[in-house]
Amino acid sequence: MNDGIYDAQELGVLHLSALVPATNESIESLFYGSLIKMFSALDQTELNPIVSFPVANRQSNDFQVFVSEALSDIPAKVIWLDDVMVRLVVNESIILINDLVEDTSIVGVLDQSFLGLAVS
Repeated sequence: MNDGIYDAQELGVLHLSALVPATNESIESLFYGSLIKMFSALDQTELNPIVSFPVANRQSNDFQVFVSEALSDIPAKVIWLDDVMVRLVVNESIILINDLVEDTSIVGVLDQSFLGLAVS
């Protein structure tokens, strides 16, 4: 970030090829935009077991496989009402932000999380 640009490693998404300006607005856009995109790719039957999965076990292989499979089947249109999407994004943001603050092993902003699975 010394050059004013976040690289893929700093963001925790190694395949990212775009240059991302090192600003709060860029991080917020990537973070919240990725959550919206992720939730848009899930229907209710896929979402229920994901959000009810214990946060402490989200690093498990079972969880990661389940989420990856759920995200591979993208619905034709977004099925969430705006108020539901807002609630989903806010709830997941709280979990992720708490993880980022508490877990020193997390390297990038989008690394090691439910969100990281969505953008990888």
